[in-house]
Amino acid sequence: MDEKVQIRVGDVTEDTLWYVACCSHVDESAELDQAGQLHQDWLRKMLTRSGMVAKVALDGDEPIGFLFLVPVERTAWYVQGKELLTLQCMNVEEAYRGRGVGEMLLTAAEETARTHAKGLAVIAYDPSDWFMPAHFFAHRNYREVERRGTSVLMFKPFDASAALPAFIPRQYTSPRLIPDKAIVEAFWSPQCLTTALDILHVREVCDEFGERVILRELNASMPGMRERFGIPRTIFVNGVEKGWGYELPHRGSFDGAERSWSHEAPKQWLREQIEAALHQA
Repeated sequence: MDEKVQIRVGDVTEDTLWYVACCSHVDESAELDQAGQLHQDWLRKMLTRSGMVAKVALDGDEPIGFLFLVPVERTAWYVQGKELLTLQCMNVEEAYRGRGVGEMLLTAAEETARTHAKGLAVIAYDPSDWFMPAHFFAHRNYREVERRGTSVLMFKPFDASAALPAFIPRQYTSPRLIPDKAIVEAFWSPQCLTTALDILHVREVCDEFGERVILRELNASMPGMRERFGIPRTIFVNGVEKGWGYELPHRGSFDGAERSWSHEAPKQWLREQIEAALHQA
């Protein structure tokens, strides 16, 4: 029997929203739940607006994967275009990979997207074998438009008049430094569980330093932020870009990535960056 027979794809509902908000890691830790709440609040707000497409794959009544699309004008990621949707995130649980679930999700989303937009853009990754891999989309008639490091902007037009999307250039100006202070600028967005978890870490660490640290949160979901900066996610300390203190693995699994988010290492790394900045101030 075809393994896909028991699996179906439908729209995300209130019953499956928490699964999507937690990127399938439901009730695994208080920290992930807190980040999931930030993500869920954004998802719920977007689902009430026209243009968002959110699909969930189910094995019986159990969710096993999801994806969601948003109008390009509302994405926090550094993509610009006109009358397009962007694929924000797609994940299939590891036990179900290789069984066509990702293709089922994408096909269902594309069918709905054709009534909303002239094309679908996605930031895929190369190398990657588990999260939004570029080769997955290339095999499904998405063409490469542009690259930035390991990020690959890919596009499938639904209409002959669709214009190509493009990356938004990064623009950043260092702040005026303040003696005996460290200025932490954190670019993040509730559109992604990862960045929601990151900002919780940043807030916790910055609070430890009291008035010696000035935290500036830059929510890339806010109007105009994407166009102004072209930066969805990173940390600057006293004007020097630091990243997030870790890199997600190109090989492995979503579970491995979740472990890298949740342990103490990224917070300890940020403490060290702030201490160094204060020492130099």
